[in-house]
Amino acid sequence: MSQENVEIARKSLEAFRRGEFDLATEPWDPAGEWIPAMAGAVEDKIYRGHADLRRYFEELFESFSEVRPDDMEFRDLGNRVLVLYTLSVRGRDSGVAINQPGGIVYEMRGGKIVQGRSYLSPDEAFDAAGLSEQDAHADP
Repeated sequence: MSQENVEIARKSLEAFRRGEFDLATEPWDPAGEWIPAMAGAVEDKIYRGHADLRRYFEELFESFSEVRPDDMEFRDLGNRVLVLYTLSVRGRDSGVAINQPGGIVYEMRGGKIVQGRSYLSPDEAFDAAGLSEQDAHADP
């Protein structure tokens, strides 16, 4: 089932990259939780369910004209999936482009994403996944 979990996570992120937000939420459990790095850390904000997840996407694109995870690397962790990426964003008003390495840890159950949490660095994502520094530099 774990390789299937990787494909479920990939399906959601690829749909997000294309701006297909309904397809991006489809792999999520109806009660799934998304905890974005900035809003989660600063505001203790959690988005629950498909409608909240779509609202998060809309809020994100109110601030940024472009949001795209690039160079995605997926790691199978059984009932969890670790995704490492470079997040490319462009400010809606400023036009400033930023490329930020980051990561997501997805928790999977029954073929659905039940929780996703993003991190502002690959190291934070590795720590959250319970992986060592040696694991961080191993081939996926």
